[in-house]
Amino acid sequence: KLMNPTMVAASVCALFLSLSHSSLAYTRRPSCSRPPLSAMSSLRARASMVQLARRSSTDMSADVDEITPVACDWAGVDGGYLITCDESSSRMESAERVVSAFGLSDIVQTRVFTADPEDKLRGCYMSHIAVLEEAMRTYGARGDDFAVLILEDNIGLSKAARKPEIADTLAGVLEYARANRAWSMIHLAYIMYVPGLSVLRVPTPEGTGVLEHVVQVKVTDIQSALGNTAYLISARGVKAVLDVHNANGFTGTSIPDLMAQLFPDTRFAAYPMPFHRSSKISSIVNPTMDSFRGLVFRPVCTALFEQLLVRTGQPTSILVPSAIVLLSLIALYSGVNAALDFWLLATAPDDFEGNVPLTVASAVFSAVCLGVIAQGAALAPDPKKQPDSVISPQQPQ
Repeated sequence: KLMNPTMVAASVCALFLSLSHSSLAYTRRPSCSRPPLSAMSSLRARASMVQLARRSSTDMSADVDEITPVACDWAGVDGGYLITCDESSSRMESAERVVSAFGLSDIVQTRVFTADPEDKLRGCYMSHIAVLEEAMRTYGARGDDFAVLILEDNIGLSKAARKPEIADTLAGVLEYARANRAWSMIHLAYIMYVPGLSVLRVPTPEGTGVLEHVVQVKVTDIQSALGNTAYLISARGVKAVLDVHNANGFTGTSIPDLMAQLFPDTRFAAYPMPFHRSSKISSIVNPTMDSFRGLVFRPVCTALFEQLLVRTGQPTSILVPSAIVLLSLIALYSGVNAALDFWLLATAPDDFEGNVPLTVASAVFSAVCLGVIAQGAALAPDPKKQPDSVISPQQPQ
């Protein structure tokens, strides 16, 4: 239950709240004495966090409000499709701005689908199947020598997309895609708050180092859906998905889960990822979590968690429980200290040498951290048995 995606997202929220609280940590001292070094460090940290918060607020205010055009050579991408259920919606307006800014207007074609009111999961699945079938009809004569880009209309910009270096990232990804046809799909956006996810460095062809802008994504749980907001898929990948669909049809398995089953070792991702699932756009499949999703999908949150996954090389099954335990201890420690301060303030106000606003802030941050973790635990359903694979033994994996 700790590794449920909701719990993962909750721990990420608590992480940022705890970092904010740590920056407000206050070391009690006599009113006329010089602050000890630890307090001075804390005050400097608080100033740094305030500056970070101001910078982050700009990043988090909008996913696509300000887009600087990115010069990118999409050679090797034969075509692309933007999936939507409402061509006139505001979500399409923001998606089209992303397409235009990244020089994809001549590559990506919009495909409008009717929402499936009876089964939204099936509707999402079938929309991806439809564009993959179109890609096969259009480019299948080339054999294994084609690749297409698939986008959903919930696409947003990552924090990295606002930096000039994102052009180098995309160039590195596309160069890898052209030179290595062994890959099945390359995520340009993926959801990191899932159990059992590892983001691994990819060795260079010479074996002397690692690729700078391409990482491998692997999951130990086929239900750990990384999403399909933006991805490149090779001819090999298109054929594998359609083979399974043609044999079985829709079985209740989501399209991200199906791809997790089909491509356990041939899924890669851009690093840092240029896009992500927008924090401002409502989910068609699962709108009940929109407010919570709106927090954890903010660019600054996804960027920091992405860095943590790549730099540590540890799976979320290790990082998240450790973070939850650590954050719980920090929040409890802060809460106890705040409670003691309030008790001293109530019983012996003349002896209280602390700072009342900071004590209140400490109590609030502690309560919110514990509340967020508790909310994640409450919302997380009990682990379910993984469904049987929809891949038959005769089909390629």
